[in-house]
Amino acid sequence: MRKEPLFLIWHIQGATPSGSERIKKVLQETGALDYVEEDTRIGGGTSEVLHHRLGDYFAQIRFLEDSRDYSGCLRLLFQRSPAAGHYWKDLMVHVLGRIKEAGGDVLINLAFQGDESPTETKV
Repeated sequence: MRKEPLFLIWHIQGATPSGSERIKKVLQETGALDYVEEDTRIGGGTSEVLHHRLGDYFAQIRFLEDSRDYSGCLRLLFQRSPAAGHYWKDLMVHVLGRIKEAGGDVLINLAFQGDESPTETKV
């Protein structure tokens, strides 16, 4: 079985100042650990609504401090909870999708993944 990383940092580039503000607002509203996402599963003639609280999958989701090395780049940290179920990746992609939608024409790239906490300035 493949070991999943505990820490992931995404770089969000190309946001205008107003786009950055919208991105931060979206993260505050729908990236908070108390945020609950609904997932409807349909099959066999029935449907089931599942609720996924981000805090059940992540220890933290937050922007890292600005850095000289990454000026003009928003750096978003996802710290997965060690006991997170397999749905954590889907939730992370949904958060990133909402950020991309809010930010407009932005580029989002995975900059770091690993099991040790990255330092604020290195990544």
